[in-house]
Amino acid sequence: YFRQKLEMDEQCLPSDHYYLSGDFDLIVKTYKRKGDIEKCLEFCLRKHNELKNVLGTNHLRAVRILVIIAKMLEDKDLNDALKCYEEILFVLEQSLLTNQEMIGDYLASMDRLYSKCCVSNDIMSHFLKVFDLSRQKLPFDPIRTANICKKIGSHYQKMKNSSKALYYFNESLMLYQANYGSENETVRTVEANISKINNKH
Repeated sequence: YFRQKLEMDEQCLPSDHYYLSGDFDLIVKTYKRKGDIEKCLEFCLRKHNELKNVLGTNHLRAVRILVIIAKMLEDKDLNDALKCYEEILFVLEQSLLTNQEMIGDYLASMDRLYSKCCVSNDIMSHFLKVFDLSRQKLPFDPIRTANICKKIGSHYQKMKNSSKALYYFNESLMLYQANYGSENETVRTVEANISKINNKH
């Protein structure tokens, strides 16, 4: 039913109409609910190729589908998922897209992927590019920025890169203190991380 609705709407509406994204999402949810992940992935890849040819690689609908594809690949092949996220990052860096919801979803997806991967210099380089993207494309949000800095610090701590871990922990600490005060639990957690690193030197 949902596929028929999408096909009918595609015949009646412009290719970039927001209703079409809603139709697409319903189809994806139906496939996932039935456990047909392979069919869902095939459908998404086919639709993404169609949209690239009609609307171009940088169009919001094409990017949204690529994010959905990357999410599905996370449970199938982390390397393929990472390559997909890298393609999304390249498109977002080159385009004028400023859809906050989509970029926020992309950032959350990347963070989830990194939690599954073994942290490396290549992955951290990509994560920093994602961080730069968020600062360029989204309005400044001190808490979101502090959260990202804290996560970057944690990744560097796992990599035993103390200087960079301290830098990002301190960046997050300043933002947390300015917004939460000095007695906040998150502030104390970051202070504990900083002390732990300092005590090793």
